[in-house]
Amino acid sequence: MNTNQPIRTCIGCGQKRFKYELLRIVRTLEKKVEIDLKAKKPGRAAYLCYNADCIETASRKKRINNGLKIAPSLGFRDELLRVLHGRN
Repeated sequence: MNTNQPIRTCIGCGQKRFKYELLRIVRTLEKKVEIDLKAKKPGRAAYLCYNADCIETASRKKRINNGLKIAPSLGFRDELLRVLHGRN
């Protein structure tokens, strides 16, 4: 891996990837959990692979809650899957 690019870890599978290859989830300053497609929003962030298995694992094992230190809304997993299907 080229070390000039930022590397982040997927909270679903634990694999390290370049930041631009991952989906960024952010806890905003207003204490909301949002998907950050442009990776520009301020706040605490967690990263997921563009993979349904990683989204399911992170949701099932509450890794989004742990990574962002806040619980997302009930429909957040479905929102992540819609973003995934819109990308493919």
